[in-house]
Amino acid sequence: MTEQYQKLEKSLQRPLRVLDLGCAQGFFSLSLAKLGATVRGIDFLPANILVCQALADENPDLDVTFEVGRIEEVIKSLTENDYDMVIGLSVFHHIVHEHGLAQVKQWIKRLADCTVILIMELALREEPLYWGLLYLKTPQSSLIYVLSIDKLASLKLTCRILIAQCTLSVIK
Repeated sequence: MTEQYQKLEKSLQRPLRVLDLGCAQGFFSLSLAKLGATVRGIDFLPANILVCQALADENPDLDVTFEVGRIEEVIKSLTENDYDMVIGLSVFHHIVHEHGLAQVKQWIKRLADCTVILIMELALREEPLYWGLLYLKTPQSSLIYVLSIDKLASLKLTCRILIAQCTLSVIK
């Protein structure tokens, strides 16, 4: 993720605006803020946001904010160019479980339309947990649209998406 951040930052010639959906305890939000990003972290659990805020308070020089919120509502409220990078790690399987794959595909398309790069993780059907059966056999078949390839091509970036349990796959 650092590599994609640095390439996009170099191309845009400015620090990035990052949205971290399902920020948990803020690891990725704080790490990207340390690189110079302005980061907004969203999580459904108030306890997670309390941890994030405590860590942010210990690092007042970082441009990072955290708030309790529903990812679905944040996605609906986005407009194009609000953020340069959106990340959603270890969270979308919960949303698929609640709203179904078809609806989540629409929200992923909206995210891709509103940002330059989207880094996310999807569960695999073979996972022995409740969300596994909601997915198709391959993660690629679960996505109808990932990123704006035109945007990435103009920036000379590699289109990447994190899929499954810390497995990197490149989708071009």
